[in-house]
This record gives sequence, structure tokens and C-alpha cells, in this order.
Amino acid sequence: YQEDADNQVLRQTPRTSPLPPSLKEHYRQRVEASRSALTLLHQAGTLSKSRYPIDLTQGALTDLKHLSKVRSCAIALKWEALWRADKNDPATAKSIQAGLALGRSLKSEPTLISQLVRIAIHTITCASLERGVNQIKFSDEQLTALGSSLHEADDTTPMSHALAGERATFIENFRA
Repeated sequence: YQEDADNQVLRQTPRTSPLPPSLKEHYRQRVEASRSALTLLHQAGTLSKSRYPIDLTQGALTDLKHLSKVRSCAIALKWEALWRADKNDPATAKSIQAGLALGRSLKSEPTLISQLVRIAIHTITCASLERGVNQIKFSDEQLTALGSSLHEADDTTPMSHALAGERATFIENFRA
């Protein structure tokens, strides 16, 4: 699986070092192929609230197919952020913020899997942040915005709501 191989190379490359040429080219190609989607993700990242159309009345059978797509979008934003960071582009901060906003879009879903995907998205995004802060001199404004986004991502309330939602779902299953 290519993503696993890329991650292994990335982990072996010091955060202060440039990306290996093969990985840099790979990310460039992925970013170029995803340009229109990335533009939409950056626009969506400016929204303060968002949600996905899910029908929770289905209980344990609720369709959550959007979660894999959201995770794929987080990976695309990671590629963009890593590619930008390697070019010493301060716009890396926007890619990181869009990734954190993508995680925030799952904040109100009262399912455990949604919250685990939200946490995974934040983990994916933080890999970009680690490289970004080691390679780019962000402005004070960018650092403040990144700090605010990280603070918001650190909210544990959605997990307690998810556990309550899971409990409610299983109560209905036990009744049936």
C-alpha cells in the first residue's frame, strides 16, 4: 500500500530535512491531481459549523460511508501541507488549518467511529504541523491561528457525546 510506504519514508526523514526527491515528486503529483478538491476543502475549512447528512434513526445500521471520504480528504490536505512545507511556503499553515477544520466537521456526530475518525484526522494533520513548524518561519498571526485551531481540536466533549450516542443506540437494540 503506497500510503504506508510513503509514511515510512516520511518517518525516517528528519523533520528539519527536505523531503526525499521521490516523495516530493509523489506529493506534487497528488496535489496537482487533487487541485479542485483541495480548493473546495480550503473553502469548507472557513465554515464555523458543518455536518454530513446521516440518518441516526437507523441505529447501528446508520450509513457512515462519508467517513472514509473525509479521511481521504485529510490525507490530500496532508500531501499539500508537506509539499508546501518542503518548498518553505507559509501557505502551509492554511493547509494545516483546513485539515483541522475537516476534523472539526465531525465534531457533532454522536457515533464512536465518527469521533475516532476525527481523532485520526487530527493525527494526520499534526504530522504536517510537525514538519511545517520545523521548516517554516510562520508569522505571529499564522501561529496564533494555528494555536486556536489546535486548541479547538483538543476538545474532548465530542467523545462523551459519542459514547452517549452509542449507549442510546444499544439500548434500542436490546429492546428489539
